[in-house]
Amino acid sequence: MTALSTRMKRGTWMKTNMSGRNTSILAGASIALLTIFTLIAGCTDSPPNHIYAPQLAATTVASFNLANLASANTREEAARLITDRDAEVVTVQECRDCATWVKEIGTDYVLAGPNTPGGVGIIVDSTRFESIDGGQILLGDNDDGWGQRYARWELLSDIGSSDELLIYSTHFCVPIRNDIDRCTQARQLDYADKILRHRDLEFHSALPTIIAGDFNAFGGFAMSDLVASIRGDGYIETYLEAGSTPAPQTFRGNDWAPPGRIDFIFAATPAIVSAADITAPIDPDLDHAMVSATVSF
Repeated sequence: MTALSTRMKRGTWMKTNMSGRNTSILAGASIALLTIFTLIAGCTDSPPNHIYAPQLAATTVASFNLANLASANTREEAARLITDRDAEVVTVQECRDCATWVKEIGTDYVLAGPNTPGGVGIIVDSTRFESIDGGQILLGDNDDGWGQRYARWELLSDIGSSDELLIYSTHFCVPIRNDIDRCTQARQLDYADKILRHRDLEFHSALPTIIAGDFNAFGGFAMSDLVASIRGDGYIETYLEAGSTPAPQTFRGNDWAPPGRIDFIFAATPAIVSAADITAPIDPDLDHAMVSATVSF
């Protein structure tokens, strides 16, 4: 008989209140019920009951680094790319005027929570999702001369079904900016570990989860140790999972960084990816493509 964990984590294993804190009475009842069900399952030949069976209907997620979102043209095109894809959740990076710009996408789109310094945040279609908890994780402090690097997370609830989605938006340090910078591939692996450990410690392991953003995965790009590490922790890279190959570049490059594929959407297994896309903007001031995927759990 497998021992039952008495630690209640956030997620649909046990419903939480709106602040994300567990209700002790429900926790005790949950433990008692789980123990009874486990004893019953151990004494019969029938398959064990699935106490925690999370699910989430098909959801279109996008990620978009919005550096240089300044002119009317860039703002209009970025908004159009999101609505053309019917994205319901959008992780953004370098979106420094997001509180104003999000209103230009459409009346249903809102920031799920406050953006971090550096413009890392999460936008949702408010007719589909609402945030029931959220926060930020400090990943590094001036590792590449750019300032503090953060991940923003939100625990979202599907308004129609109450199914939950945990999503992280992130923007990693650049390992090729200057030779004296602390940002290396090893430092990026540490960033990834902070996000993965946050999810493992704070939430149930079966909670549907997306990690998306600008990973600055230079030095190997999609074949880097960074991407391999996240995939090795039980996540699928949605673009490849959808069979959408060959994958185009997501970053145009500039005078000190080469073009490459550095923006990704990862989904925790088991996840089903029905479609994925990388859409390059026409306006050259938008130097990142928007990556998107339709995922269900």
